[in-house]
Amino acid sequence: MLSFLKQWSMPTTRLAVRCVTTSSHSKQQAATRPQQAKPFNSIPGPKPLPLLGNFLDIAKVRKSGENLAEFYDKGFKKYGEIMKMTLPGVGPMVIVADPDVLEEVLRAEGKYPQRDKLFSPKMKWFMDQHGTPAGMFQSEGEDWKRKRVAASKQVLPRNVNSYIEGLNPIYTRFSDHLRKIRSDDGLIEDFTPLSRKLTMEATGKFVFDADMDLLVNPNEEDIKFLDNVNQYFEGMGRLAYELPLYKIYKNNLYHFYMDAIQGTYDHSSKYANRLQEKLERGESSDVQGMLEQWLSEKKMSTKEAVVLSSGMLIAGVHTTAYQSTYLLFELARNPEVQERLYQEIQSVVRERPSTAQDLEAMPYLRGCIKECFRVRRVGNSVLRVLNEDAVIHGYHVPAGVTFLYSSHTASNNDKLFEEPSKFKPERWMRKDGPQQHPFSILPFGFGPRNCYGKRFAELEMKLLLIEMVRNFTLKTSKEDLKMVEQLVVIVKEDVPLYFTDRN
Repeated sequence: MLSFLKQWSMPTTRLAVRCVTTSSHSKQQAATRPQQAKPFNSIPGPKPLPLLGNFLDIAKVRKSGENLAEFYDKGFKKYGEIMKMTLPGVGPMVIVADPDVLEEVLRAEGKYPQRDKLFSPKMKWFMDQHGTPAGMFQSEGEDWKRKRVAASKQVLPRNVNSYIEGLNPIYTRFSDHLRKIRSDDGLIEDFTPLSRKLTMEATGKFVFDADMDLLVNPNEEDIKFLDNVNQYFEGMGRLAYELPLYKIYKNNLYHFYMDAIQGTYDHSSKYANRLQEKLERGESSDVQGMLEQWLSEKKMSTKEAVVLSSGMLIAGVHTTAYQSTYLLFELARNPEVQERLYQEIQSVVRERPSTAQDLEAMPYLRGCIKECFRVRRVGNSVLRVLNEDAVIHGYHVPAGVTFLYSSHTASNNDKLFEEPSKFKPERWMRKDGPQQHPFSILPFGFGPRNCYGKRFAELEMKLLLIEMVRNFTLKTSKEDLKMVEQLVVIVKEDVPLYFTDRN
């Protein structure tokens, strides 16, 4: 009955062993041959319990309200530059905060990189129970590769940029809506719920070519769709850190998550049916949404297309909405950054709709987004499963072990970032200072297994920043925000923002 708790048995050691070097210890690491490396079991870390591993340590952190990132920070201070933990259903994990090690691991990925054992396998189990094909996130091996190749055209820059013209009116409508609902002094008491609805509208536009309008003239169907996306996202957070008792009996989490899968699939299917009927009539949009492209190309089954379209909303709405909220908050409390961005917007776009050429000509805009991912990000770690044995910080680490890079720890490392407590977008502009380590902050991952929706998320944030900063001066009454790490890092309090007309 408890066999699912024993899934961390050590993988068979392979003969080929890769040495991972680091900038701070490169000579020592280079001199460490595989046979000289210290054994895996000697990597320090909190002591695991039989069967449960370090599950109770994680549960204690979550109950206390502390973030896992802070827990890792304390671990590095106690154990050194590498530590080990064990989780049920995941097995052993090595945790580091060295971007050189991360780069070495990611560049050595094989043909079919495996993202993690923490989230994906559990989600895949539920998809199998539901009888639904796995999405891009849950798929592995040849199945993942086939889907990624079949959907590759949709994430090319030319296709992503084709949606700009259709997205611009959504952000204009949003700024008009803010003027109507703000208080007399310009206050929006909590920006996060508005950001979530806005992101759902934008994502619905490029996925379904739908005008959802959840803020001004919402319809019941799209509101319910957003509710299902919210439920799905909450369910994923619970899956990550709760014991998989749902495999023994259908508990509350089982029904909660299955309802979310059914709801998102049903709503995406409705859009698919409408688009399929449209294609059968010989009709086509000037700029096809992603689902319409997948249906017309027929490189995947209709069910797979529906699941992938649902996945774009599930993976993209909350992450982009929270990150967009953090962006505006950081600009609100850094007026000098906000002013410099305003000047760049005025020199490139002014008052007209944005184009792809405009976005390319705005390096400070890109720097603001990158810097926000450093100081306040939705994702605090990069996960991979090692595809071959490695020597990391002088320790032998077998293939099959989960590798975790703590982005939070690296972001606050003054050896990697000068004045890490300051919000400085110019640090990401090559001509304005020393270049940062390219692997220090990877909000969308790297390589073939990077975030599929990366370019869409970046586009949404760019268009939002342009529309907000050229229309409003942003301020906030908060000095900081209380954050909590669930599936991603979310804010646990209202985010008040003042929107004052510039003209």
